[in-house]
Formats: sequence, structure tokens, C-alpha cells
Amino acid sequence: MKLGNFETRELTPERRKDVARKYTAATGLITEEDKFFISSRILFKGSLTMHSYRKELDLDGYIKLDLKSQTNLGTWIPYKSAQGDANVIINVDENLRDGDQLLTTGLHVDKETSSIYTTFLSPKHHEDDKDMFRSRGVLTYNADNNEFKITAPERVKSNTYEGNQFVLDDAHGKVKLEGKVDFFNSVQNEYILSAGTAEIDLASNSYSFNTLLGFNFPIAQQVAGAMSDKIIDATAGNSTSFKEANPDKEALFVKIAQIAGENAAKNYKKKSGADHTPLIQASKRFLTTLVLSNVNLKWSEESKAFYSVGKLGVSNIANADINAEMDGMVEIRKHTSGDQVTIYLEVAPDQWYFFNFQQNKLSLVSSDEEFNGIVSAKSKGSKPDQYGVMPATADEKVIFKERFEKAYKGVVAKAVDAKKIEEKKKNEEKKDGF
Repeated sequence: MKLGNFETRELTPERRKDVARKYTAATGLITEEDKFFISSRILFKGSLTMHSYRKELDLDGYIKLDLKSQTNLGTWIPYKSAQGDANVIINVDENLRDGDQLLTTGLHVDKETSSIYTTFLSPKHHEDDKDMFRSRGVLTYNADNNEFKITAPERVKSNTYEGNQFVLDDAHGKVKLEGKVDFFNSVQNEYILSAGTAEIDLASNSYSFNTLLGFNFPIAQQVAGAMSDKIIDATAGNSTSFKEANPDKEALFVKIAQIAGENAAKNYKKKSGADHTPLIQASKRFLTTLVLSNVNLKWSEESKAFYSVGKLGVSNIANADINAEMDGMVEIRKHTSGDQVTIYLEVAPDQWYFFNFQQNKLSLVSSDEEFNGIVSAKSKGSKPDQYGVMPATADEKVIFKERFEKAYKGVVAKAVDAKKIEEKKKNEEKKDGF
């Protein structure tokens, strides 16, 4: 660090009667090539001023995190020390900018390609790209595990469930998210309530989520009732075939807090204890068409879609408590014309329900003809761009399943089907006394 422009300056006395102290000051210039650290893992470039009477330097320039795993993330951030502060504090909020560019930390959807991507103290691809997840708060660094963390201020102060959290594991190039995640953001209406956790591998560009999805599609009460009654009849007391929807209670509390608030999560935690408590008792926010409280989603870059993996934890249908894990599929596709969500629930091979929502139109069909009849009776035509409900066909369900299994399951689906056939064969042999 080369210093020059040495000069004598006077320090303003605290009291009028005191004699002004004189001290030596000097300035220097730090370039990016100097690799100058002002704190653990924080680089600086710009001008600095040394004051002989204190150890802290005055800095006026830019800082950048020294990331090992992802050099493309992060950028130079304008920084000016305040009277020789020893600690570097980076507030991640709407004021964090590089010139006119807003620097963000989160998960976003590229408006031109429909791809999703991660930012970390860096600008979005396009200023108006949709946000799936945004993190705001003070950046901290843990040297023991090489992690950078941004946590919502309210969550830091009181150790609460509510609030977004972004953790970058720089040792392994992975990101962990926790909070409110917006999977469906092509329309203004809040048709999907969503929250949960995510694990992102930046090197392979793979995204895995565990989520709560609340589908807020207005449908006739009779339609929801016909569906819930039949599902309850099939699942009630059948714990061998249907496990509970939410085995991980702590994960559920976090999801509740993001959607209904901290008080709702804590009160629900007190109510539930060791016994099952319907999720609708946590908040009226969950009193909606369909709540899937435990869904594992992955991202397909090829299909530009989120797709479910494994069984679906079904919490409730309207005000009817289901609390059962069952087979099914969820897909949320990103189209330039608007997002599309498709849900397939299979209570049994001969009992299923199919939902498809796109461009403000919800279509429904089931293996239950009574359900289909009610949907047809309650369906109403709607004007373009207005919400409407209409019957779907069984062929649409078949086409969706075939496409889903081909796109996302492949050989795995065939192996699962073969296993089911083998198990069925063994059960039949047992019944026949072999």
C-alpha cells in the first residue's frame, strides 16, 4: 500500500479552550489488482486516507466479496467508511445500487428465456424480471463454515420463523433459501400461496424445493365438497396406505409463518403439540380450494417448469381436513403467454382428480362422475381475461400424465410401474394360498 501527499492537518478540538491537535495525514490509491482486503473476505478498491492519530483508514471506493465458488456472482459495490468504522456493514435493500443498477440477492425468472437464475449482490438480467424470492437484511459471514448469510432483520432480532433467509455456502458452491417463494407470478391475482425451502447447486444449475402450495382458485362449494367427501372416505383411518401429510413439523411451522405470520405459526405450534391439528386452525389464509402442505419440486430447464417428485402431502380441501400423503403430480410451467399449473391427485388407481389452470381458466375432471356432473352444472362462460371454471376431459389427464412421466420420470417411472406390478402379483399369490 503506497501512501503519498503527506500533510499536516489540525484536529478540531472538542472544547473551545483546548489547543487544536496537529496530526499527519496521507492518501493512497488501491486498484483491483492489489487484492486489498479491508475485512474477512471483503476486497476494496479506491482511495484511502490515513490519519496518524487512529488506526482505521478512511475509505472511498468500492467493495466486493471474495467468492471462491462463484466468481460470476457479486459485483463492486460503492462504499464509503464513516469516520473510520472498523466494521464493514452491507445492508441488502432497495438502496444497494451500483450507479443506476439495483443489486439484488434472490431467485428470478428471465422474462426473455423463462429460465430461472440466482443473484447475490448482483444485478438481475433485466430490471423487470419477475422475483421468485428476494432476501433483504444485513450480510454476515461465518468463517468456520465459509458461509455468507442474509437474513430478514425481524428474524435476526427475535429468532423467529417469519422472514426470508439466503445462505451461500461458498465452500461447495451451493445456496439455501428459506421463506416465501413465488412460483406463479404471471398474473396479479394471488392464485397460489407458496413458501418453503430450496437447495441450489450453482455449478450444475439444479434447484430442489420443499414447499407448501395453497391453490386459491374460486370454485363452487359443492365441487369442493364432492371432492373432499370422497377423499375422506378413502383415507380416514387408513394409516397403512396414507401417511400424514406433514411428518416434519418444524418445516411446516416455517411455511405457516411466511404465509400467515409469526403469531399464526407459534399459536399453531402450541395447539398441535403431539396430536394432529388441522392446518386451517392456524389461519383463515389456508381456508382455500386446495392446500398441498408438503410438496417436493425440482426445476427442469429443458421444459421451463417446476415438477413434483414423490408423493404429495394433502392438507385440506376448503374447510375439510385431509392430512394424507398420496400419489400425484404437480407441474408449474413458465410460458411467455403466462404461467400454467397442473395438478393430478391419485387417491387410488380408480379414484383421481385433475386440475389445469392457464390464462385465467380452470378446468377440472375426475374419475368420479358425480364430481364431473357438478362441475358441468356450475361452470359458467367467461369473457376473455376473466376467471372461469369449465370441465376438462379424461383425455387431457391421460396426455398430461404421459408427458409428465416422459419428461421428468423416464426410466424411473417404468421401474416404479414394474415394482407395482410385481407387488400386485405377490399379493394375488398370497390370496390364492401360494
